[in-house]
Amino acid sequence: MTQWPVAMRLARDGTMTLVFADGSSVSASLGKPGFCTTSMIDSSIYFPAVHHLQLKTIRGHDISVELPRPDDQAPLGGRTSIYLDQNHWSTLAKTIHDPSRVPNARLDAEEDHLLLAAR
Repeated sequence: MTQWPVAMRLARDGTMTLVFADGSSVSASLGKPGFCTTSMIDSSIYFPAVHHLQLKTIRGHDISVELPRPDDQAPLGGRTSIYLDQNHWSTLAKTIHDPSRVPNARLDAEEDHLLLAAR
């Protein structure tokens, strides 16, 4: 009987691990780091059965991401999806961690994004 992995992990050092339902696992190395040296991501774990991605940052923060399913690309449960261009992620991060670095005209908009995402 073929076992499919229940979790797939990639560590910062390039170690890949597949975990199976019976608790067994197999690991291998990419032979290079798993993430760019400038990345804040320390590890990622993908759970294919539930289309969920768990990220851990180098500061110890956890980020959970629900990924679209091939048969249902819409947000689950009618929840709102927020799309930000890549250049706006830094503005959002500054709003959270150092609002003095965000121009007042942008600050209100970024705070609105945060409130919408928190729903």
